[in-house]
Amino acid sequence: MGNIYLTLYAAGAFIDKETLVKFVEENKISLLSIIGLVHIVIYLTIRVLILPEEEVMQQLVKYRREFWIWMGTLVFTLSYITIKLFSPFNPIEFIYLTFVLLIALVRIIDVYKKLSCVVEKIKVSENPGL
Repeated sequence: MGNIYLTLYAAGAFIDKETLVKFVEENKISLLSIIGLVHIVIYLTIRVLILPEEEVMQQLVKYRREFWIWMGTLVFTLSYITIKLFSPFNPIEFIYLTFVLLIALVRIIDVYKKLSCVVEKIKVSENPGL
């Protein structure tokens, strides 16, 4: 329940009512969709980016979550591009989505490297003789 209040407060702090109503009416996007999107972004930020990294197991949990978020972003964007290829769309949108794919790939590689280092630390700490 606290997350809902936090989301509503965050949405209210960044978007004034007139702009939000005008945007919803023009683009036929429901208010619930906007609030849901803001809620998901805040929730994922809290669950991934604000996690502590002092211990090796905390690093493992954080990097694993971050890896799956970026993997989901990559799969979702790739699926969206594939669907959009069968209908006419703006070339700027295609360029934007291509850069989103590139960013997701770079982040996946970066997080995978961090994750493999953490796994190596765990292996070394479990088997100090090797």
